[in-house]
Amino acid sequence: MAVVASIGLVVLLVQLAGVEAFWAQAKTVEWVWVGWAAALSALLPVLRGLRFVSTMPRVEVPLMVAVVGVQNFMARIMPFRTGELALPYLLEQRGAETTERALVLLIWLRLMDAWLLAGLFVIGLVLHVNGGDVALFWTALGGFVVFSCALFWMGAGVRLFFGGLAWAIGKTGLEHLDRMRALAERIVDAAGAVGALSMARRGVAVCWTAAVWIVQFAIFALVLWAFSIEVTALDVVVGVSLAQLAAALPLPSVGSVGTHEVGWVIGFGFVGVDRASAVVSGVAAQGFTLVFAAVVALVCAVYLRVSRPSLEGSR
Repeated sequence: MAVVASIGLVVLLVQLAGVEAFWAQAKTVEWVWVGWAAALSALLPVLRGLRFVSTMPRVEVPLMVAVVGVQNFMARIMPFRTGELALPYLLEQRGAETTERALVLLIWLRLMDAWLLAGLFVIGLVLHVNGGDVALFWTALGGFVVFSCALFWMGAGVRLFFGGLAWAIGKTGLEHLDRMRALAERIVDAAGAVGALSMARRGVAVCWTAAVWIVQFAIFALVLWAFSIEVTALDVVVGVSLAQLAAALPLPSVGSVGTHEVGWVIGFGFVGVDRASAVVSGVAAQGFTLVFAAVVALVCAVYLRVSRPSLEGSR
């Protein structure tokens, strides 16, 4: 079902763009830009690992980088974003962090991602529509930064999420299942993990998050340039932000395959990129990042397998 949904979405986009126009645009790829994108992508696994270590300092950097490398690929292929659970599972398996605490901090960082992308998309789109009004930009940016600090640095987003989770469990009657009730209680208790982080660590997490997305935006810009698609930095922010938000939706598809492309086409359509170019670059961006994620995951899985005896021996 997930495979059918993902393939169906991609095929639909290609049909809407026109098969001939799609292939004509695809043949224009300049591989030198793809090479630069691959070189820049090598930074991402390390940056992502450092971001998670900033919230879970007990975990060693090499282990975290490897775990995040596997998790990133799993999230790209598993339906309903269930691949994200690879991170708390692998950390618990190696005694590096409890499942509940890792899950809470993972959700906190994902909420931060979602808020950042949503804010950038709205600000970018408003600026695009209003022709780059400087006063409007600083007003929107100021409000975005202030609200971001209040929401995430104080951990309110996580508390709201788990408060809603506890309410949902009560309404569905799942609290009568002993295992579900126990798990919910442990997760709600662990929700204080964000509040327990020092302001310095929260600030570091925000900085690593910004670094991750700056590199991500740059990689996608290189993919666009590979097809000679002329876009501004503002265009990239609008298109990529919406694509990544769509990719993060927990839908019954093969990870982000299909949903990312739909968000990409809509987002870049807002800034004037023609449909064929948007579809080709969206499919290419998905294919490139998916292949790269698979290679990184393979290397990381081998590292985890090889290093496991020594890790277990040190516990």
